[in-house]
Amino acid sequence: MRHCQHISKYLKFVLLNSAVIAGGITSGYAAVAVAPAPAPMPATVSVNAAQPSNDFQLLQAQFNELSKKLEHLEKAQKHASKEAAEVATAAAKEQVAITQSKLPMQSRPPREGYKWSVGNTDVNVGGMVKLSSIYDAGPSTGDAVNMTTLPIKGVDTAASKSGNFRMHAKASQVNFGTLTHTNTGDVKTFVEFDFYGNNNFSVSDRNGAAQVNAYALRLRHAYGEYQGWLAGQTWSNFNDLESLPATVDDTGVTGESIIRQAQLRYTKDFNPNWRLAVAAENPATDYTDVTTFTRYDSGISGSGVQSMPDLTFNARYKVEGRGHLSFRGLFRRLATKSLTSDTGGAYAGKANAYGFGLSGRIYTIGKDSFFAQANAGDGIGRYIYDGYGMAAVFSAAAKKFQKQRAYGMLMGYEHFWRENLRSNVAIGQTRIRTDSMVPIAVPTAAGTTRVTSKMQQAFINLMYNPVASVEVGLEYGHFKRTTVDDKNGTGDRVQMGVTYKW
Repeated sequence: MRHCQHISKYLKFVLLNSAVIAGGITSGYAAVAVAPAPAPMPATVSVNAAQPSNDFQLLQAQFNELSKKLEHLEKAQKHASKEAAEVATAAAKEQVAITQSKLPMQSRPPREGYKWSVGNTDVNVGGMVKLSSIYDAGPSTGDAVNMTTLPIKGVDTAASKSGNFRMHAKASQVNFGTLTHTNTGDVKTFVEFDFYGNNNFSVSDRNGAAQVNAYALRLRHAYGEYQGWLAGQTWSNFNDLESLPATVDDTGVTGESIIRQAQLRYTKDFNPNWRLAVAAENPATDYTDVTTFTRYDSGISGSGVQSMPDLTFNARYKVEGRGHLSFRGLFRRLATKSLTSDTGGAYAGKANAYGFGLSGRIYTIGKDSFFAQANAGDGIGRYIYDGYGMAAVFSAAAKKFQKQRAYGMLMGYEHFWRENLRSNVAIGQTRIRTDSMVPIAVPTAAGTTRVTSKMQQAFINLMYNPVASVEVGLEYGHFKRTTVDDKNGTGDRVQMGVTYKW
């Protein structure tokens, strides 16, 4: 572009001097600087009187030709400027797309949905409709598998039930996201609901399963992000969603860490591979009352209290196309203060709890991958999905409050048979070390059999996408719960899910 400007200036200078000469101006500067010294004419050549006129016409023709070339160069210069601007714009858009792809999963609005722009804000509305069809060969294990309530053989009468079929659409979702462009960075918001809220399906309830099957709305996500700061409710910073298997069941595999709650989080990318996130999250002391063997938490009922938020960190290393590893940690303060209704009178207990997690997904052949998680800690409790209510045990009568150690693990493999056909095989286990529970109180035999010490699951499925926005999944699951006195409850489930995304 700079060369075109120089050429344009040079041609204008030449044309100007050519016109001066053609007009008969005999400036000495023009004669010396522009007009070359005339060559000696042969003696036999006579001078034509019309020669000056012919010279003028020749110069005029040269002038017109140079003017056309100049005009062409100026147009080329403008075209080059426009083309350069278009190239720069395309490069900027590509950089935005690359940056967007590097954002953590929980901070990205869904790709599906209806999009439009209002001023400098992009708006996205999306969601999905999911039908779950469930057949339990043994006792029912819930709309989403609830391992802690799996009936125990020989103790719970529900264990003798078999052949339970159920259909629901609770997992359907509606979400709303915005992306506002500012001079100092993008501002993102995201809100999502599903229909897994509390329901009353009694026969007398016309909103229950016997009538209109009205499901209660439940908030899943509601958060905003700006310059690495996230505030609101979303997946816990202790989670690692990318290391979890895709299941037809709505909750996934026991042993995993999967929890949503309010938090304030800061995320820092050190380079394309390393990312660190720290957060202060909503606390809830979850524990088991050994008098009634009832699980409580300070956010709903019971004697739990909170004096500080849970603190979490997540260090993540990722190599594009090869996989990632995540090292996670948490610190939480557990506390109780007995209620007036608690047997044994006033008592307050406290304990410092912690947990760690190591997880990842490694790609093997093509899009196939191996995934695994390991989570453990003293008082980790609800941060392992099926460990809710088991962070500690409490007895106002014995004046004891003790945290419990728990372990959770899962592993599996995802295989793509074709681009739109895949399978997941996954196994998981959650263990609660309840040794310290028995000395606190000696429960009845039936009470002991309801105290869980181990939970195991295995899933295998087949998922088919006829088009990108439709998924049909078929899954088999086997479940087993073991109590502290080695009694078992088992379940087998076949589930089909049909999902339409929009």
